[in-house]
Amino acid sequence: MCIYSEYVNFFLTKKNFFLYFIKDWFNGLTIYCSDGSNIYKYNATMITYLLSSKPLISSKKIDQIPSIHSDEFLTFNKFSNSLEIFTLDDSNILQLNLSIHSINNYYFTKTSSHILLVNEKNILSIYYLKTSKLLWTTNEFEYKKLQIHSLQSSFIFICLQTKEIFLIDTKSLKLKNLTQLPNDCLLSTITSNNQLYIISNDQTTLIEFNIDNQNLTILPSIHLNSSKIIQLYSISDYLVFHTDNNQIYLWCKKNERLTELENSSRLISKDNRLVLVGTDNKTLILYDLKEKLRGIIRLDDDAGQCEAINLSDNNKQDEQYLFIICHDRFLRMYCVSNGKQLVKLFIHTNLYPFIGILTNRLLLKVDDYLCIIKIIDKKSLAKR
Repeated sequence: MCIYSEYVNFFLTKKNFFLYFIKDWFNGLTIYCSDGSNIYKYNATMITYLLSSKPLISSKKIDQIPSIHSDEFLTFNKFSNSLEIFTLDDSNILQLNLSIHSINNYYFTKTSSHILLVNEKNILSIYYLKTSKLLWTTNEFEYKKLQIHSLQSSFIFICLQTKEIFLIDTKSLKLKNLTQLPNDCLLSTITSNNQLYIISNDQTTLIEFNIDNQNLTILPSIHLNSSKIIQLYSISDYLVFHTDNNQIYLWCKKNERLTELENSSRLISKDNRLVLVGTDNKTLILYDLKEKLRGIIRLDDDAGQCEAINLSDNNKQDEQYLFIICHDRFLRMYCVSNGKQLVKLFIHTNLYPFIGILTNRLLLKVDDYLCIIKIIDKKSLAKR
């Protein structure tokens, strides 16, 4: 049997992780398996019989690392600020949805039905993703600085020069001026219940704006030991402040209490989960903000520094997984609920520090190829 093209096929269960990688006709086929503790390698002649029963998933050649949005879209920023938006179909083939030139930034509605594009002159445009049709555009904010946030089917703009807050709904497509802020805006974020929080430039004022009833409230001052806030996030009922000296603070409106967490070089969040990467890049601290739980994962000494992390969605058994790529180029998989390592798999020396997740598919970049790992619940596997 001769195989001339490049393919990958991945199957993942809670205790087994299988990788089929066909590099080319010369190198042949190699499979790596892990039982959670050890790694096994088999050559092509030992697993040829598997090809008749296991369909192969094609890998896609890419020259850039994609961004993942709304668990549905892959975006590539090409040269000259050209934006390409793809979806991944059931056959794991990339389908082009939209391609636009001269785009500086973009935002998806939370329903994933529309996208807002910001070009190099700050001209705004809204497209309907199912038809790629242009629905609305404006030059009202040309050359102005904006902070933009996505809602279910609308977008919020904060104009930093005029301190005004605007809303554009994708149904009416009418731009509405909601209010004017009493202070300049440094950073802003929106919570799941449509509360817009804004930090003033001097970090002395925290403003809450209810988008539904347009009620504006100035909250008690927050003091962060003279640290400069560089990122502001919202998770569940909490605000998360990330400062320039890697300090992480947690604030909840219910008690208006500011809690200092561990120092962190970076963080990720999904749903009610918050994961901090310690400044040593070898310690990961996991928080469940809804259940008020905390756990720690310490990487092996020989793993090197953590270079990429991502959280999966909760599966049918309400389990969530944390995936990590370290300097040693192993892909590690942990169960979030107990911190147990389920998989440790060496994939390729040219594995990039990128992990993308689209529902039940894990995306990696090996050499110049986008490779797909399918996450399959153990109960759904056929009995052998």
